[in-house]
Amino acid sequence: MEWTRPLSLVLVALVAVLALGAAVEIGRTTLASADYAVVSGAALAFVVLVVAGVTAFGAKNRQWLQNPDSYW
Repeated sequence: MEWTRPLSLVLVALVAVLALGAAVEIGRTTLASADYAVVSGAALAFVVLVVAGVTAFGAKNRQWLQNPDSYW
């Protein structure tokens, strides 16, 4: 079906906007406090590395990028 590609694009854009908003909020609240800045930065870096690793592992096959019809 042809509606899956626009749906995929909209969902990716939504996730990107939510991630950007979360990053701004983390920078504004957690990382701005001097007491916990180092610990918060280390935890955030760990989460980013885990998410990037899981995404790379999931995209290793790349079939889900080529055929979104079978994914949805």
